[in-house]
Amino acid sequence: MTSPPPLTPPLLSAAPSGRFVGPIALAPGVYPSQLYSFMTASLIGFSLIVGINTLQPYLLSGQLHVEHSIQGRIVSAFAILQELVALLLVPPLGALADRIGRRPILVAGLTTLAVGLALYPLTQSVTELALARLVTAVGAAALSATIATLAADFPMERSRGKLLSTLLVTQQLAILLIVARVAARLPQWLAGFGVDPLDAGHYAFWLIALLGVLGALVAALGLAAHRPVASAASMPAAASVSTLGAAQSLRAILGFARSHPRFAVVLAIAFVVRGDLSVTNSYLSLWAVGAAKQQGLPEALGLRYAGDLLFALTLAGLTASLLTGFLVDRFRRLSVLVCVLALAAVGHVSIACATDPRSTATSLLVLLLGAGEASLVIAGQALLGQEAPAEQRGAAIGVFGFCGSLGVLTINVIGGYLFDKLSAQSPFVVIGIVDLTILAWASRVWWREHAARLDAASALAIKS
Repeated sequence: MTSPPPLTPPLLSAAPSGRFVGPIALAPGVYPSQLYSFMTASLIGFSLIVGINTLQPYLLSGQLHVEHSIQGRIVSAFAILQELVALLLVPPLGALADRIGRRPILVAGLTTLAVGLALYPLTQSVTELALARLVTAVGAAALSATIATLAADFPMERSRGKLLSTLLVTQQLAILLIVARVAARLPQWLAGFGVDPLDAGHYAFWLIALLGVLGALVAALGLAAHRPVASAASMPAAASVSTLGAAQSLRAILGFARSHPRFAVVLAIAFVVRGDLSVTNSYLSLWAVGAAKQQGLPEALGLRYAGDLLFALTLAGLTASLLTGFLVDRFRRLSVLVCVLALAAVGHVSIACATDPRSTATSLLVLLLGAGEASLVIAGQALLGQEAPAEQRGAAIGVFGFCGSLGVLTINVIGGYLFDKLSAQSPFVVIGIVDLTILAWASRVWWREHAARLDAASALAIKS
């Protein structure tokens, strides 16, 4: 078997496409309607994933009557199950998206998520709930393999930060509306109209499952079947994805990372970003529902507290997303990444000071946490889109997803155990420690590049 040809860094400029959505310059071959369809489908998909984690404690406590003392390990086991599926599926799905296009995989992912959500209320044991989670995990893997890839495909390089910040803002707005202000409150609202509390939770799951079907229709009707011209145009004939198998593509991406330190840092960021989102989505709601139950309050009220914290988290993320999107298009992206890594580390470690999920102090700390999370997502994905080899971007983002799954597995194993044995804040502190570790590495890479630029400038000055 011949080894794959070496990959080249992506082009930092391309011929203008002549199409814009606001300030966002679109890549050649991308139309505004396709961008709108992609953003709608992605925000629905992201909301479904967050909605699963937000509503799941309601079933654990109200339907399955699981003791709160072991719920942390159960949620951790579910997260591990999902990421094992992602480890197996995201890299080959990313490579497959380079071959057959992004649309069929995205549509299949949204449909599978909707099916899994519809199965959740029908479960009668933790084992059956795990099987339903397995179905949603397959859908989430398909989303991971396509959403980040499309976000890298659609913009011109100079507009990458703007598109990423716009995408994250719309996703956060969807979470505010769909999850924090509707799904998290639906059981309590319906119970107020005389609906049985357990049935009210069932209806909430089925309603957001219908939303997943809508997202699949939007993606099927609005996205192009082919890849954008910008991706194909920069693909050398020798390195065409059509001539490389999935295994060869993945080996080529790993070889590329070894010779490009900034891309290697991006893969490390995937480890913490995915784990970060998983911990926040899983344990923030679990903490709030558990605290309410310990105080003798109904689960529906605890779920409302979780929605309030999610609202604060998302509100901070909206502001931070816009600011970071502005910064990554105007300054060196590695420099911005180092700064937001420090912010994310402070936000996670500071949660150790929170005691009551209903307090104002906790809400303020969650605001800081949300700002760090959102900033890191934007800075990391902007650097990913810049550094990933354009001719095999789907495979590169598949490896990015693989590294993210490793992060989720590692952090959930440790965090779930510490949640039950030590404190509800422990998973967040674990994330902060990982942030600090990657910050030290990224700072070293930044310093080496900075020193190299200074040496080059000095040599030029001497010659002149």
